[in-house]
Amino acid sequence: MSVGPPCGSNPHHQMTDGDRAVVEEFKTYLAARAEERREQQAMTFEVEQSGADASGWDPDDPGGDVEEYERNAGA
Repeated sequence: MSVGPPCGSNPHHQMTDGDRAVVEEFKTYLAARAEERREQQAMTFEVEQSGADASGWDPDDPGGDVEEYERNAGA
């Protein structure tokens, strides 16, 4: 039996199976988001280290010069 209000900072409140499932789902989401951010940071670091300026380059822009970008990026 729980004692006190059902909040995250109450160590006496017992979580239900549904509560635990939601917590696990959120942990999975956070781990995936963290991995995405690590990948994004790694890509940004690689561009910065190569000396290429990719800030204005959009691969979906038909006016973008892919070959020039790859030459500048060292690809």
